[in-house]
Amino acid sequence: MNAIRHTIGEKSGTNSPCTRTTAIRLHGICADSFNRAPFIIRNSALLLGFGQNRHMFHFNLYLRRTMTNNGFHSAALILLAALLVTGCGRDNAAPQPPPGGAPTFAVKTGVATRGAVTEYLAAIGSIVSRLEMEQRSEVAGTIRMIHVGTGVPYAQGDLLVTLDDRDLRIDLTRKQAELERAEAELALIVAGTRAETLDYLRAEVAEAEANLERSETDLTRLRRLFDQDIGSEVELVRIAAEKKANQALLAQAAARLREAVNGARPEDIRIAQAAVAIRRTEVDLATRQLEKTRIHAPFNGVILQKVAEIGAYVSEGDVLFETVSHNFLEAVLEIPERTAGRFAAGAEFSLTVDAFAGTPLVAQIIIAVPVADPASRNMLVRAELIDPPAQLAPGMFVRAQIPINHKDNAVLVPADALVHRKDKIFVFRVVDNKVEMIPASIGLRGKNMVEVLSGIEPGDVVVTTGGEVLFPAASVSIVTD
Repeated sequence: MNAIRHTIGEKSGTNSPCTRTTAIRLHGICADSFNRAPFIIRNSALLLGFGQNRHMFHFNLYLRRTMTNNGFHSAALILLAALLVTGCGRDNAAPQPPPGGAPTFAVKTGVATRGAVTEYLAAIGSIVSRLEMEQRSEVAGTIRMIHVGTGVPYAQGDLLVTLDDRDLRIDLTRKQAELERAEAELALIVAGTRAETLDYLRAEVAEAEANLERSETDLTRLRRLFDQDIGSEVELVRIAAEKKANQALLAQAAARLREAVNGARPEDIRIAQAAVAIRRTEVDLATRQLEKTRIHAPFNGVILQKVAEIGAYVSEGDVLFETVSHNFLEAVLEIPERTAGRFAAGAEFSLTVDAFAGTPLVAQIIIAVPVADPASRNMLVRAELIDPPAQLAPGMFVRAQIPINHKDNAVLVPADALVHRKDKIFVFRVVDNKVEMIPASIGLRGKNMVEVLSGIEPGDVVVTTGGEVLFPAASVSIVTD
């Protein structure tokens, strides 16, 4: 048989008293030589015998070991030697038993069960606030005071900024005076004429009647005299004109009296009422403008950045600072577009925040946004946090496990029982200390258990550790922790 010589960690030019080089010749390794070694090292060493043409390899291994950790370095070098030897002239096929008798492999096992399994999708994202806004001024003015600093939490209704309000106070006073005058005019119209005024108007009517009666008497007397050729025609004409004037004066006095007695017309009252409403609206608007000089917090939150400072003049609509609320937080997660149809609004799932050392939180899906990012082909899922901790802040990184499928009454094996050979998956079932290599068709994958669709029944004992070196009908010994 040919020999393979390989040197690992060969000592070269060092006189350190803490290390030494030991030459170990591994010649004609057999299974019985390693039955008492730890099963990981023994199984790896046994692989040294599975070469081309089913021959045993002989090689010199120069082992450089330290005085303080001999066992660890020896095990690591044996494993490396196994990979070097088995990697020469071999494919990825399952290991084959060596000649001269089958070895016994130490393995750990688990038991297939029947039960429920939930498949989860791992996703990452960030904490965001639904209330993040720019606080703007609603009126023009000079900033007199900023009451909250950057990064300091505030409560809803707290006073944040005060603007100079002197001009607005003057305007409000003027509009209040105009309102009072309009209200007084309306009150006069509605109340009607006072009793003293009515008495005065009645006296005017009586006087006009007396004057008219006197002018009629004078006119009658002059006509008799004129008929007797005694009276003057000029005097007759004057008295006739005086009578007509007195008739007109009587009509005017009577009209004023009727108006005073009847009161104002309905249209006059409506005009006066409209004037009062206009003045009242102007007062309300001036009051509102004055209130806007004191800017209060619309919600609980914190100031992220100040844009304006004390003494600065701001116009209507100018940004004062940026704010964010900690009371309306949600998680925004990225998911592959192929899984978008598996999420339902209202579904609960767990997530962890790196800043809190992985403490699990509960979240509830609000909506899966039906738009994919053309660059990443990912979609967004928005989720509401249920009872979040007070220290949670926007921008924190989160990891989530979102349930996307569930099945009851499934045949389950531990996830560690799956062995990959080329593009196939197998499960090693232990029967009478020998293994059967069962092709596995996989269903749902849970966190620790995997559904097997065929070939495995509940109660079957399956290999969970050590299956990478097994082959059909290999002998095994079950090790427990």
